Amino acid sequence: LRVWGVDTQLRLSNASLLLVNATSLLAAETAKNLVLAGVGSLTVVDNTPLSSPTRPASNTNNYLANAASSSSDSHETYGSALAASLQELNPLVRVHHVCTSASSLSADTLAGATLVAAFGLSTADFDSISRLCRAQSKPYYLGASAGGYAFWFSDLGDEVQYEGDGKEAGRMLSKRFVSLKDALAADWASMPRRMTKG
Repeated sequence: LRVWGVDTQLRLSNASLLLVNATSLLAAETAKNLVLAGVGSLTVVDNTPLSSPTRPASNTNNYLANAASSSSDSHETYGSALAASLQELNPLVRVHHVCTSASSLSADTLAGATLVAAFGLSTADFDSISRLCRAQSKPYYLGASAGGYAFWFSDLGDEVQYEGDGKEAGRMLSKRFVSLKDALAADWASMPRRMTKG
């Protein structure tokens, strides 16, 4: 509360996050931090079996799902295991699980979300969710990590209004975001260095 203030905490406690793909470490960390901070509700969307012949339960980076799966046999998917672990971390947050794949995500599933975050999916799944979010004007974040490599992408809509700070304090500013499809289609080699550096 000392870090971001009462207004931000109230906005966070009224927010509903839809998190897609519970197998990734990035998803586990993001969900854990938001649940501990007091997000209003979090819905985990994932139908990946906890254990299969090609992927044993211990072969994932999601330590929260692994912990829940080792302590109980009642969890059949990474999503249900992650949801159970998150609920234990903060009983005041409403945590839900939707057992479906990223490729089967529908507009109805997104309807109640304040924002959507997807992790470690294929480009086709990332793009499909991006189109759904754009159609419903939902802020969309996506990311993936592997070893020392990671990327993050934000699409908050065509134009976002926000109040400036510092030299811009008291002024309403706006920022434009491109869709994932447009970002992937861009000729990155012709962009100025300041736009492409990490």
